[in-house]
Amino acid sequence: MKGIRMDFVHIFVENGIRRSSDFKKWTEKEVLALKGIGSVTVKKLKENGIKFKNEK
Repeated sequence: MKGIRMDFVHIFVENGIRRSSDFKKWTEKEVLALKGIGSVTVKKLKENGIKFKNEK
C-alpha cells in the first residue's frame, strides 16, 4: 500500500490484519484504537481503497 510505513504494517499484522480484506472485520474506531495508528494513517488506508466494517 502506498504511503503506509512498515512500522504501521507491523502493528496491523500483530493484530491479525494481514490482508486488505481483513480491514472489513474492523471498524475505523477499532483501528484508531491500535497503539500508534492515527487519523492520517486511516486516511491513507482509505485512499488505498481499504474498506472498514460499518459501525453500528
